[in-house]
Amino acid sequence: MSLKVLKKSAVQNLPAGSRALPDHSTVPLARAYHTSKNALYPQFTDSTTKKTGARAGLHIAKRRSPGILFFFVNRSTLKYTVPKITTARTYTMWKACHVKAYRTVFIVMALLLTDGPLLSGAPLPEQVENTLGMQFVLVPAGEFLMGSDEDPESLAKAYPQYERRRFLILEDEAPVHRVRITRPFYLGRFEVTVGQFRKFLALSGYVPESVADQTGGYGYNRDYDSAKSRRGDAFEGRDPKYSWSNPGFAQSDDEPVVNVTWHDAQAMAAWLSRTEGATYRLPTEAEWEYACRAGTRTRYASGDDPATLLKAANVFDADCMQNWLKWKQFALAGRDGFAFTAPVGSFAPNAWGLHDMHGNVWEWCADWHSDTYYAESPVDDPQGPAAGTVRVRRGGSWHTWPFYARSAYRNWNKPDTRYTLVGMRLVREAR
Repeated sequence: MSLKVLKKSAVQNLPAGSRALPDHSTVPLARAYHTSKNALYPQFTDSTTKKTGARAGLHIAKRRSPGILFFFVNRSTLKYTVPKITTARTYTMWKACHVKAYRTVFIVMALLLTDGPLLSGAPLPEQVENTLGMQFVLVPAGEFLMGSDEDPESLAKAYPQYERRRFLILEDEAPVHRVRITRPFYLGRFEVTVGQFRKFLALSGYVPESVADQTGGYGYNRDYDSAKSRRGDAFEGRDPKYSWSNPGFAQSDDEPVVNVTWHDAQAMAAWLSRTEGATYRLPTEAEWEYACRAGTRTRYASGDDPATLLKAANVFDADCMQNWLKWKQFALAGRDGFAFTAPVGSFAPNAWGLHDMHGNVWEWCADWHSDTYYAESPVDDPQGPAAGTVRVRRGGSWHTWPFYARSAYRNWNKPDTRYTLVGMRLVREAR
């Protein structure tokens, strides 16, 4: 919301005119302030709701109709007009109601616009960068079809090297349902890097969970034999020697941070929100898939064929497979030059300029996970189940077989999980 205060003499006769307005359906609360020293609090009368009193004028601002609200304040009266806008493209400024001045009169013009430009017409910037050097891309509002309804037979033909049983346990990807993202938002162009996370820790004093609880994380150890471990996990852990700063392989500052928990991601978002005066958070699962697909309905943003990932994603391929020969059959038949994580932005972006939405590291989402949530999901801005035990992670990693890096594939972990394949990407709200 923008507030502009003008003396009455400056707007005695507001000229008629037209100006492009964006399509909106929701307006924020507007507040009007007056500075006449001896003024009494005016009595508001809202002709639509018939409410009166000092707060009644705020009901106008709650209506689902964009426009300009004119407040005329003098010693003891307040009158207003709200332009009746029949289209979202044009409007005519109404001539100000005459108010007999007793003291200096100010008019507060509150722009009741939410997502769109202010009266100056300035659009939201396409990208922004914050104090940690994190770049964010503007993701437009819109709608898409979320999930997948591919049958096991078609998946078996597309992925012949996989056992059929793997195609029978994807119930949580269905039903395909319409989702509308009602507001634009900024999403990290890249996953959060080691260098950015290190700066956050130094400036905030936050201690990551893997360090704070002294149980560590997971990491790569070439001498580790998963067959001899209790869990049969591909990586060694939990072990205090592994953490965000040591996943068992060397990382540069521009590679994605791993071994971070959901709580670590929340802490970073909360600190950025406090220090920068903007709202940072994890994306909802719906926002994540919407941004990943970037207008596509194929298995990957790059197409249906897993081979298209060689230029678009760091997943399990011939380079990574050298350390896990027993899974050779699931590797992409090509090399991308990275056996572990890759510097963010090493692969081609999707249509909206977002890199590594497939592969490199799994990315935490805000939602709790439920196998049945899609059947009950609202259309507008779904937030996930109200409660749960595990949080959603999306996108796959450098160690993920291509089938599990699909746009629709859902995975999850407990919020305190710290793993050598899991990182994060943040949202910065546009308003």
